[in-house]
Amino acid sequence: MESSSELDRLLFFEQARKIFEATYASNPFDADVGFIILLICFSLLLLHLFFFSIKIDFWLIYIYCLQNLTRWAGALLELSQFQSVPDSQKMIQDAISKLEEALSINPKKHDALWCLGNAQTSFAFLTNKER
Repeated sequence: MESSSELDRLLFFEQARKIFEATYASNPFDADVGFIILLICFSLLLLHLFFFSIKIDFWLIYIYCLQNLTRWAGALLELSQFQSVPDSQKMIQDAISKLEEALSINPKKHDALWCLGNAQTSFAFLTNKER
């Protein structure tokens, strides 16, 4: 059984993934998140803190400061930890494609490069050695 904090983390990143997906649908060529979306994200974070009364580490706040595609990929990477191996691999591949798209918009985004390395490493750990 998952602990309460793991369930809160799962719900938090699932909500974040939905926001990033909606933002992308409205403007797929905007690599950076707009001010209004940033306000919405921080509002959700404050509501989460107020209603659930849990301690959220600074890395949760940091995810809201990155660009939309990178943040969406980061949320997918976090959610992949709660999936079966095949579903996790699909989520990680989806995250990798989002990061590659972000880098095609702006190849010098260091946070996207860093996250891409993490995604590829995560995928490698889930890959069968016999392949």
